[in-house]
This record gives sequence, C-alpha cells and structure tokens, in this order.
Amino acid sequence: MKFKFCGDLDCPDWLLAEISNLSKISSVKLKLICNQAVKLLTNDDTFDSEKVEKHLSDSKLNSEDDIKGILAAILFLLKGAIANQVQNEEFVSEMQQLGLPKEHSVVLGKAQQSSVDPILKSLRENSLRMNKVVKCDAKPNFYLVETSESNEWGNKAIQCDSVLVEISTSNCTNSEDEKVSFNVEKERLNLLIYELKMAQNIANRFSE
Repeated sequence: MKFKFCGDLDCPDWLLAEISNLSKISSVKLKLICNQAVKLLTNDDTFDSEKVEKHLSDSKLNSEDDIKGILAAILFLLKGAIANQVQNEEFVSEMQQLGLPKEHSVVLGKAQQSSVDPILKSLRENSLRMNKVVKCDAKPNFYLVETSESNEWGNKAIQCDSVLVEISTSNCTNSEDEKVSFNVEKERLNLLIYELKMAQNIANRFSE
C-alpha cells in the first residue's frame, strides 16, 4: 500500500514494526515525546533524551533500542509528512491505516501542523549537505629511529611519516556528534589539503 508521507511509496517494514510500540504509549506521553522529536529535528539545544526515556518508562519501552526506534519512527513520520506536503487530515488518516489508534494519530497530526515552518526551515538548511564539521584535529605520529649522528636522544632521531586525523560532525537527526579518525601519510594529507583548497576556490567562483 502506498502512502503520501512516504512519497507515494510503500511504508518501510521497520516503521510498521515501530507503529506497534507507538500504540503502547499513552496519547499524552506521545504528545510530550513528539515535542522532543520536533526539537531534535530543528536542532533545538533544549532537546532532552532523558525526558524521552522518562515518558517511555511507564510503557516499559525505555531500553536504548526502544528509545532509538520510537524516536526514529516519529522523526520519519513528521519529516515525511512535511517534506511531501501531506494535508493534515490525510496524514492522520494514513496513520490510522497503519494501525495507529485515532487519538495517537491526532497527536501526530497536531505535531505536524504546529511544526511545519521550523521543520521546513531545518530541512532546507540540511538537505543535500554533508554533516557540519564541528571539530577537526591532526596529530603527527612521531617515533624514534636509529641515526649515525649523536644528539640529545643519543643515536636516535624523531621522524613522522603519518598523521592521525580526527573529525567530529553534527547531525540534525542525532543529538550526539559523530566522530571518525584515520591515519594518513603526510604526503597524501598535503595532497588532500591542496585539492580541497582547489575545490573551495571553484565553489567560491560559482557562488559569486
């Protein structure tokens, strides 16, 4: 069955599984969780994952997997409905077709209706863009090698053939920064920096 909030495609299997969990939450708690989900979608710093966990504790859905799954489902539903410009009544109807109780569907519909502008703004700012780089560090990998010349370290010299690069990026659908680290040879790192500068210069010319 096709759904407009999915872009007129079938509903993902994982979402169908999460609908069952959403149905176990009271409509009052779901409203509170939706408020937090909207904050997460719009990069609001007041998003509080502990509040989500607290709201889910009554339904015994407070494991890490439960929290991530429910949040992911709500984010998918709201983003899909707003990005695909689904009318509020139609969105509520589609939620019920998925098996979500009417009162829960109405809660999601109200969350959609009240957050169209901020979520659209966030989608425009983050669509077709790489994750924003929050921090980038480079640490030389020094080591000692034998040498024929005597110095303050004896017959040894400091050498560096590679650099440890650590990059932290932010993600609008994730409250925590994502981190990646890798080792790269000095020559390759210098080449990468040179090519990135060339790409930046080309991009700057097109934006003028």
